[in-house]
Amino acid sequence: MTTELKHSIEALRAISPKLNKATDQAAALVQAVEKFLTEECSIGVSAWVDVCWRDETDDPTVTEDDRWGRQIWMGYDRCGGRFRIVVRSALIHPDGQCLDGEDDEDKTVPWFEAPRDLKLETFAKLPVLLGAIAEQAAKAVAAAEQSSEAVAQVIEALGVKRK
Repeated sequence: MTTELKHSIEALRAISPKLNKATDQAAALVQAVEKFLTEECSIGVSAWVDVCWRDETDDPTVTEDDRWGRQIWMGYDRCGGRFRIVVRSALIHPDGQCLDGEDDEDKTVPWFEAPRDLKLETFAKLPVLLGAIAEQAAKAVAAAEQSSEAVAQVIEALGVKRK
């Protein structure tokens, strides 16, 4: 075994427990937040936050305006019939055009099913996502209150007695 290979194996043995611990801690927190949102709050509103844009163009001669990249978002949305913390990734052009194709379609998965690198990268955005959820919930409340007032005015105009 070469010295370089031996050092690589030693490095992997040293770092893998730390990586596993970091992932496990992130998963425990995301699970607690998801449980809080779905069971305690029953919030049921969608919200998304940008995480990053990764350059996916291999050709260094391609100009900045023509580079395709993978946009990554973290969200709270309905997935598999219930609200979950999710990760979405889509291959897009900087002008917003989405690349069509069976292998590169918009992909949304529960956070727990995302690849480890995406879990660790998106995890840092959890506080931002919670703020976005609160903002969307406040907008939903305001819209419901406004609708309720409008309906009450229609009922009154029709002369319908309210119970």
